[in-house]
Formats: sequence, C-alpha cells, structure tokens
Amino acid sequence: MLSYIKLKQRAFTLIELLLVIVVIGIITGIAIPNFVKAREHAFENEARASLRLIIAAQRSRRMETNNYYTSIAGATAECPAGGHICNINAQLRLLLPDTATRNWNYITTVGGASPTCAAATRNVPGGIIWRMRINFDPVVGNCP
Repeated sequence: MLSYIKLKQRAFTLIELLLVIVVIGIITGIAIPNFVKAREHAFENEARASLRLIIAAQRSRRMETNNYYTSIAGATAECPAGGHICNINAQLRLLLPDTATRNWNYITTVGGASPTCAAATRNVPGGIIWRMRINFDPVVGNCP
C-alpha cells in the first residue's frame, strides 16, 4: 500500500500532460513563422551579395575589355551544357552556385537607360526578383 501511495504522488495527470503539449504547440506556432522569415531574409542577403559581386566583376571586365558582358543561356566553349550562371561564372570569373539546389537564377543585361543590370530571381513559385544597376543599390523588380 505504501508503494502505491508513493507511485501516485510521482505520476503526472492527464491534464498536466495536455497542458504541456498545448504550450509546446503554441511555442512552435510562434517559432516556425519567425524561422521562415529569417531564412528568406538570409536568402535575400545572398542575392544582394551575389549581385554586388556581379556588378564589381562587370566593372573589372569593362576596364579590361572596354565592354560589359551580357549573359547568354546557350552553350559556349567554357560551358558546353549552357546556362546563364555557368556563362556568367566563366566570363566574369566568379563562383556563383551552379547546381540544381541553388536558391537564385542570375542574369545580366546591357543597354537601355543603364549601362548594365544584373538580376536575381528566386527559385520558388512567385519568387522575388532583385536587380542591381551598375551604380545603384539592389532593388526589387526586373531590369529595365
């Protein structure tokens, strides 16, 4: 009988267990959206940093060859499989991620109102597009 009383005093009730589960659910419900926002913010920082690298490489190319590079998707000697990012890496001497798991697609254009523009498009449905012109900070939207 004594052991039964000690066991009963140490056990959790069903209400206490349900309360713990509800509290964990509330904390999870708050934490997951914040995690998703932080992750997307990190992806956006990645795009802006890569756009700055592309623009800096474009400036270097302009000083060396007196022209900017416009990315092409087709096959070249450096990139037999083709693709914008492979050609950007080869022509501008960069190391942007060129795998199936990359987060962004990059493209460069020349002409129009700005001398050159680089754009990063997020690889998710309805993904955001960041663009950067040669003398400006990154902004949301397509290249002009």
